[in-house]
Amino acid sequence: MKLPLVSIALIAVTLHRPMELVKRIADASRWDPVLAVAVVEVESQFYPRAERKYKDGSSDYGLWQLNSNWHPQYRGDLAKHTRYGSGYLLGLLIAYRKGGTGATAAALSHYNHGDQYNGIWYAVRVLAVMDKIKPALMIGGR
Repeated sequence: MKLPLVSIALIAVTLHRPMELVKRIADASRWDPVLAVAVVEVESQFYPRAERKYKDGSSDYGLWQLNSNWHPQYRGDLAKHTRYGSGYLLGLLIAYRKGGTGATAAALSHYNHGDQYNGIWYAVRVLAVMDKIKPALMIGGR
């Protein structure tokens, strides 16, 4: 029996284990936790306070590097931040899978750069991290 998402998030946040939070939310959402872990590794190296500031005054912040202009409401709430970041990427994965080949790379590119082409370097980087970490994680027999 799986715990409700809110319970999973509260447990992980209480234990101060962001990687466990990311894996459990991805697994509960029925998408590849290895991909979720790889994205967060590339985005923030699992540092919840990671921040990149831009000249326009905005910043990308947190595990999933959400932009402060678009998503300021998730700053400081690790569980909501992770649910939104992973949910957004899951939505992109679903949308691009309808297109067939290269769907994961296209979704990752869009997650990072806003379209399926200009962030392809990012997709390559995430996929390489997945290859490195997959043997160590081997979550749920995947």
